[in-house]
Amino acid sequence: MAYASHGDTKHIALFPADPGECFHDAVRAFDLAERFQTAVFVVSDLDIGMNDWMVPRLDWDDGYEPDRGKVLGAEELEAMDRFHRYLDVDVDGIP
Repeated sequence: MAYASHGDTKHIALFPADPGECFHDAVRAFDLAERFQTAVFVVSDLDIGMNDWMVPRLDWDDGYEPDRGKVLGAEELEAMDRFHRYLDVDVDGIP
């Protein structure tokens, strides 16, 4: 996972230790992928997938709001002459 490219980029990888963490890390992975505009790997193994586990009840927070990172609003989109998908206007490495 750490070296799944030509070495020119780093990857975000989450390593859950049990099925409960898999549940929560899946949500976190989507947030991280949106925020950093890159693939996020949730790395599981045979132990988690094939064995019986006792974990606390999986509860979903109905108040959860996704962390989408930098998102342009309607006014900002209207003000643009042209949309450049990969233009890094604030030079933070995230388009």
